[in-house]
Amino acid sequence: MSRSRSLCAVALFFAWTAASAQGRSADPPAPPPGAVALPKYESALRDYRAFADEPIASWREANDTVRRIGGWQTYSREAYQALRKPATEAGPAPAAPVARDPHDAHHGGRR
Repeated sequence: MSRSRSLCAVALFFAWTAASAQGRSADPPAPPPGAVALPKYESALRDYRAFADEPIASWREANDTVRRIGGWQTYSREAYQALRKPATEAGPAPAAPVARDPHDAHHGGRR
């Protein structure tokens, strides 16, 4: 009985090997005609640079640099001008707010 089990196990092994060998192919299947290629994966962190300490500069040099470019008023002016760009540069103008009756929120809203 032991010999018949061994022969059965060997026969099953060879049958499994033959069946699995037939299903393998060297090349992946070709995409059907007209299929759209999948986009290539690009990591969002591909340009990531790790934090690095910058050398400490002299506070006198830093203050002189700020004074030379116009002080804090220059930074404030740049921010203000960025907000005041014409609609053609900054995109479409925001929609004007809808005028509301100041009392429409009382007692359950407008009726």
